[in-house]
Amino acid sequence: GFLDLLHKHGLSAVALRAVGYWCGGNGSRAGGMPRVYPREMYAKQIRDLHEGLDHPAIMGHMLSDEPSAMDMDYIGEISSLLKANFPRKLVYVNLYPCYASVDENSSSQSLSQLGCSSYEEHIETYCRTVPLDYISFDHYPYFEKDETTLAKLPRYYGNFKTVADACHRTGRALWYDPQVNSRSGASRALTRNNLMFQAGVAMAFGAETLVWECWCPGWWTNNVYTANGEKTEQYDKLKDVNLGLRRLAPDYMRFRNVATHFVGRWADSDELARYRIVPIERVETGFFRHLASCDGTKLIVGEMVARQNGDAARALFVFVADDPTDVRSATHEVRFMSTEGELSVFGMNGRISCAFGPDGMRILRLKDNDCALIVLSPLER
Repeated sequence: GFLDLLHKHGLSAVALRAVGYWCGGNGSRAGGMPRVYPREMYAKQIRDLHEGLDHPAIMGHMLSDEPSAMDMDYIGEISSLLKANFPRKLVYVNLYPCYASVDENSSSQSLSQLGCSSYEEHIETYCRTVPLDYISFDHYPYFEKDETTLAKLPRYYGNFKTVADACHRTGRALWYDPQVNSRSGASRALTRNNLMFQAGVAMAFGAETLVWECWCPGWWTNNVYTANGEKTEQYDKLKDVNLGLRRLAPDYMRFRNVATHFVGRWADSDELARYRIVPIERVETGFFRHLASCDGTKLIVGEMVARQNGDAARALFVFVADDPTDVRSATHEVRFMSTEGELSVFGMNGRISCAFGPDGMRILRLKDNDCALIVLSPLER
């Protein structure tokens, strides 16, 4: 069957409904997971999986999507139960974006999706109660009107800031579900650069896993496949982006994010400040100096350190974020200096060459919605 075909080609799947699956929805069922899916039901499903209903192509199980904070204690309990029985399998829980509704003492709101008074509290509740080594969330930034998309971007960046800060505090990985499909009624499909924009922002905040929404028919329109299994116009765009990310992945995953910088001229800096994001003119670290674009274009720069003990290399992930709605294709010069050492630059298509300016600065040319990983390996003393 389908799982055998996946296994034959070295692919894997996360199973939905092999164990009880809980979705937060509009908040009307908040706190009801233990009643609807009692522990004895999970115990039976685990016995069934042990008795041969598991499959080598199943890499893990989807436990919950966008749960209320009121269900997280129980999600944590069941996560531990599943991990104890299937230690090599993923338990997948995905959280709401920051625009989900919160608890309010008002007559206009009868339901709360988050189940608490703020998004920050929602994330902290997850970190306190759910013993998984990542935080996964979705946030879909593209609207029918480009002006709406642009107006909502500070909130988008703020969502990453909140989750990334929690990941840093708790030692978790950041996972993100980007948008590949279109909102209902949209007149155009997302472009290849719209997809790359989401991936680039996520990676500048240190994302380690991207789960594109949606491959198959579900909510919204123009998913990657039709109900008949035919490829849509989104297929080749997503294939191109994913192939580039796979080429970059071995070098990118050598490092982990420790900070994210917004560099250049950000006209919405006052709005960004609401999310504790303060743009700077240039990046200055102990290994890299004076990094900025020559024309002041917007950069989002992830500062990274090596994961492996004894690896003294440092890295910057540079993403050109000035054209999120893909209305142009400009090329920008990014200049920087570094301390002594072996410098390598990697992009979506392999190594990238740097030019030298008369002032000794390195010059890197990047297009809108393009990225580069700059790696410096210090000289041995």
